[in-house]
Amino acid sequence: MTQQETEMTFRNILAEAVRTGHEKEILLLEDAAYTSPKETAPGAEQTEILIECAKELPEDAKNAFWGLYYFGLTPEDVTELYGVSHPVGTARYYTRLLSDVIGFGASEVIDADSMKAVSKSLLQSYADEAKQQQTTDRKHGKRVLRRVLRYAGFAAAVLVLGFSVTMVASAELRAVVLKWFFRDRVEYSEFTPVLDHELSVEEMYLYEPTYIPEGYILEGRHEESTLVDYAYLDKDDWYLMITISLPGYTTMIDTENAEIIKTEFRGAEAAIILSPDGYNHLICSIDEYPVYVSGRFETEELIKIAESIKKR
Repeated sequence: MTQQETEMTFRNILAEAVRTGHEKEILLLEDAAYTSPKETAPGAEQTEILIECAKELPEDAKNAFWGLYYFGLTPEDVTELYGVSHPVGTARYYTRLLSDVIGFGASEVIDADSMKAVSKSLLQSYADEAKQQQTTDRKHGKRVLRRVLRYAGFAAAVLVLGFSVTMVASAELRAVVLKWFFRDRVEYSEFTPVLDHELSVEEMYLYEPTYIPEGYILEGRHEESTLVDYAYLDKDDWYLMITISLPGYTTMIDTENAEIIKTEFRGAEAAIILSPDGYNHLICSIDEYPVYVSGRFETEELIKIAESIKKR
């Protein structure tokens, strides 16, 4: 069977799974008493087929893979961050389907390291698709799609998952003034700003940068119920991302091999992330609104951009 035929077969398998329903099986696989078959690393040719077939997976399967395999999140975190009700069962179910399609028997399943590599490949494919889409949109004079704005940063070594992904509701995290809570993971870090009172969404929408480095063109401005962000692009396809948001939501940033510097901005807590490839980040606040500035700039330029953000 050719790779193209295998991919078509896998699409049919997925369609059949959706048609017949697989929720009960996922629940069984979620059970802590479940014993996994022997984990086996696929060969080079099998891996190539695996990566292509994985692109056909539904979003809940991809989210479960990203959370569990790539980022090493707990099942509870995956449910909170991605909205996958049974992430372990979902990951096991679709891993088994992928194992079947590459020729594994019933007694073996794709190993965790290989699934982590597949998950990374899926994220990179999003980045590649985003870059291709934004190039097409620029040629046709269109605005960049929200999906592009969300995933393009990954190509430049920043991963911001939806920006507003987890609400912090614990009473002990409440603060009189905006305070940042930081949690360092293996390959990324979480930044959560908390405040003891609500801020106006309408006023949040009024904030905008008044200084943008030369050569950057506005690709899009996007509003959600918890944030407003601006995406700029230069001639070399480097993004400048500026986000103003509401407190209480966790932002996840790829900080592997990066230097994290705790500092202050306008008298409040702030952080600067210096990445190995030069795509850096400033995390700060303006008038108690959390602000994220990311781009291929030195610290001084990131601060200058943040200082320029004003309410119109």
